[in-house]
Amino acid sequence: MKKNIFFLDRYYYKCYKICKKENFDNIIVEAGQYPSYKKYAERLGKEKMVLHLHQEDYKEQYNEIFSKVICVSDYLKNNLMKKYNLKQNQVFVVKNAINIDKFKEKISIQDKNGIKKKLGLSNNDFIVIFCGRI
Repeated sequence: MKKNIFFLDRYYYKCYKICKKENFDNIIVEAGQYPSYKKYAERLGKEKMVLHLHQEDYKEQYNEIFSKVICVSDYLKNNLMKKYNLKQNQVFVVKNAINIDKFKEKISIQDKNGIKKKLGLSNNDFIVIFCGRI
């Protein structure tokens, strides 16, 4: 007899089928409808379920779904541990980082002005780059 598995949408079901077939050691959840992953935890094992958080959008009910949480800061880790009674071996910090050596290349004023001209900017324009979300 075949059991029905109900997910919030088809995407989560398709991903579930892949995870089941591949038998991954861990399933790291980056975003989405976290309650959908309860079916994953029930059928694939809660110990495989890891939540990666960039902000404090954790809820008590996620303790039933995820065995571990990866945070981007010690601040977030400490808040989660206090507020949701998570243990030291459940919460880890992996900071967002870049290889700054890739951004140390020196270019001449002429090259800078050539790039600005290509982008439709004047030589006097000051450029700031932001990579992320606000």
